[in-house]
Amino acid sequence: MNSINSYQDLCREIEVLEIRIESIEAEIKHLRKLMIQGPKDITAIDYSKESNKNIVHIPLDILIDRVEKLEDKLVIFKEILEEKIQYKEKIESLLKKFDGIQYKVMYLKLKENMSVENIAETLGYSERQIYRILKECST
Repeated sequence: MNSINSYQDLCREIEVLEIRIESIEAEIKHLRKLMIQGPKDITAIDYSKESNKNIVHIPLDILIDRVEKLEDKLVIFKEILEEKIQYKEKIESLLKKFDGIQYKVMYLKLKENMSVENIAETLGYSERQIYRILKECST
């Protein structure tokens, strides 16, 4: 059962990494836009309006440093993601080596994330038989 849980964990880790990569890419995009365009609110001083002290201006050197650090992180996360995708593909290729009922049970457990009870009901086997098949496949 440990290999089954690890496959499902691997799939979740891949999803999390993909979300994290999207987030980093979006942040880099926003920081670059800010570096190019600069703050929009720099205008002549208007003393008739209330001052807005909520605006924080980030110096260009700090922006550049932040973008470089994010790009380094992005490279690392992409490498990790690629490795995890390769592991997932290896597991899936091993899954294809199972025959008959072993393949069906492993497919439903790993890919469809079904419980033993649901697998037994779907395939017309007892739960005890499904547990036995899973144990055989795990060794």
